[in-house]
Amino acid sequence: MPPQVYDVRGVQYSWGWLQEKYKCGMTAAPTGAAFRLVRIDEAEGPAVFIVNVRDQRGAPIRMQPVAQWWPGAEADEQAQPLVGVGLQSVYHARAIVEHTNAGGDSGFPYGAGGVIHASVPYEFWVLSPFYASDALVGAGWLGGTNHVCPGRLTFQIVEPGAPPPEPEPTGDLAEALALLRQSNTYLAQIAGHYA
Repeated sequence: MPPQVYDVRGVQYSWGWLQEKYKCGMTAAPTGAAFRLVRIDEAEGPAVFIVNVRDQRGAPIRMQPVAQWWPGAEADEQAQPLVGVGLQSVYHARAIVEHTNAGGDSGFPYGAGGVIHASVPYEFWVLSPFYASDALVGAGWLGGTNHVCPGRLTFQIVEPGAPPPEPEPTGDLAEALALLRQSNTYLAQIAGHYA
């Protein structure tokens, strides 16, 4: 199943729209429980891809290793070997590896080499000895823009036969929901005061 796709305004689009605009693709993990790419949010601004990783219930996973690869990553002094270390998904022999924070996020900065052209360099996937992972391939940003790209990727563990996960909303919708929850808390406090 393709991931949910949202533009910078939070409007949902098709996977085909994202592929046409950004020339990216996806390599699916084998059948079974896996880290599935469930959502991609278009981003604008800071030159960084954010990879968010969630468990089966949708809770963020802390300290989860995530890989970023591009042509030449094998020669990067910070690249780590991925072959023969017990990982379920090894798309390349070496990659840059970062770990997620308490919110399940890991950031990967990029530069001018990430501009979309005939071949787009970046690939992202989750590293695990227990679960295979989908991979976003061919990710990059639109030259001549303020780093507009498929910049926020959400991976979630999906069990076979489980209904498709609903990732937490981001952007304006997330802010609106947070304000609504805060308002409900205040209303409950006021009601308790008059009870």
